[in-house]
Amino acid sequence: MRKPNGYYKPFENVKQELTTIIQELSHFPTQIELKEKGLNSLATAISKCHGGFPLVREKMNTELLRKPNRHYEDFENVEKELTPIIQELGHFPTQNELNERGLSGLVMGILRCHKGLNAVRVKMGYEPLQKPNGYYESFENIEKELNPVIKELGHFPTAKELEEKRLSGLKFAIIKHHKGLNAARKRMGYEPLQKPNGYYESFENIEKELNPVIKELGHFPTHQELGEMGLSGLIGGIYNHHKGLNAARKRMGYEPLQKPDRYYEFFENIEKELNPVIQQLGHFPTHRELLKKGLSGLVNGIHHNHKGLNSVKNRMGYELSHKLKDNYKSWETVEKELTPIINGLGHFPTHRELLKKGLSGLVRGIYKYHAGLNAVREKMGFNNETKELENLLSAYVGDGR
Repeated sequence: MRKPNGYYKPFENVKQELTTIIQELSHFPTQIELKEKGLNSLATAISKCHGGFPLVREKMNTELLRKPNRHYEDFENVEKELTPIIQELGHFPTQNELNERGLSGLVMGILRCHKGLNAVRVKMGYEPLQKPNGYYESFENIEKELNPVIKELGHFPTAKELEEKRLSGLKFAIIKHHKGLNAARKRMGYEPLQKPNGYYESFENIEKELNPVIKELGHFPTHQELGEMGLSGLIGGIYNHHKGLNAARKRMGYEPLQKPDRYYEFFENIEKELNPVIQQLGHFPTHRELLKKGLSGLVNGIHHNHKGLNSVKNRMGYELSHKLKDNYKSWETVEKELTPIINGLGHFPTHRELLKKGLSGLVRGIYKYHAGLNAVREKMGFNNETKELENLLSAYVGDGR
């Protein structure tokens, strides 16, 4: 007989209905058993109105859910609780099956004291459950593993909660194959978690996010590996607040990565370094953006070997954005453009070196707004050269000052 709306809101009605079922089954019913009896509304009311199955069990005193302190440290107690369930099911229970029976306390005891359900299976003489190769590459399997955890917690789990449940393998699989927990949250219809303002300014938080990645990979991650794992926020935090990935490596006690000799002479290496930056920013980076990310080595490699950033941008198929004529009026702009070139060359550039790098716009700006190359040399603290270079450059630029 169908119950009127709101019938199960008073606990007395829930208790009355459950008493009859308990007498029939000789145990407190699971959610599945209630649904099999057509009592979906009762199951829903227990979950939504009365705190869930474990709490209702406790209220009705059908089983003492609170175990004495350190109860599950004794493996005999774990075995004693599992044996009747194994006999009932005809197989060793899964975590999902234990949770459905309201035995989350037993599950947590197994996870905290006995290295997880698989370890207990083995200790009790059962074959360990092995995931088939490629199991976690299917997002359907990720959902299948996450759903009972979500059901138990009442929310999408954090990385820390998965680790506490000894599900670090699941967490790493989500990072490796499905672009991280936030991407999985979104794909399953949950709002992505936002880091609080200033979160990545603390190096402690950078370490906290990098350590599980290092543990999984077996080495300090590259820019590309972090990008493939969907950790662009972490990448941005490292570059914006901690002087780049190499500086973070060093600070965490790893040897900084050194590029092999002539590394930047090969255009494919330039592309390999630029692509994750482009992916993160959503556009081809400016000179300033690369420097801000601590990529002065890449900037120098581009200028020294590939005729400057505009030339690389063009070669990679991006539309060139020409500087406004008045851009070089700013001394700061001129100085910022010259600094990585000087660092790369080891000396103040000649006009020919600037032209070779495709920087004729900078050259013209220097002569139009800053009294020529020698004046700029002097202003930046370098000794004056002979007037010969300036005269040559004047002839090249013409009378457009």
